[in-house]
Amino acid sequence: MDVTPWLRPDAATSNARSFCHTYGRGENKHLMIPGWPCSWVVALESGRISWVAPLDAVRLRPGDDLAAVTASQLRDLVERLIAVGQWHPGTPRCGSWPTRATT
Repeated sequence: MDVTPWLRPDAATSNARSFCHTYGRGENKHLMIPGWPCSWVVALESGRISWVAPLDAVRLRPGDDLAAVTASQLRDLVERLIAVGQWHPGTPRCGSWPTRATT
C-alpha cells in the first residue's frame, strides 16, 4: 500500500483536486501542490529484484477517510482475486500476512 500524488498544478478546473504534500521539489523545498492523491496496492516480486506488479489504484477525494478507503480497497481487491481464481482453499499463506493467534 502506498499513497502517491498525481500532481496537476495547471488543471484549475479538474474535479476533486486536493493539495498534495511534496518533498524536495525545486530548491529542496516542501510544497503543497494541487493534484490527486492515489492509493496503490502492488504485489512485490520474489527474489532480489525491486519490481512490483500494480494490482489496484483508487483516487482519494478531499475529505476521504484514508483508513476506510484502504480497508474497502483491500476487501474489494481480495474479492476480485478470489472471483478470477487467483486464490482458492489450500493456497499457502504469504509469510508477511498477519495470522490469528490460536490458544
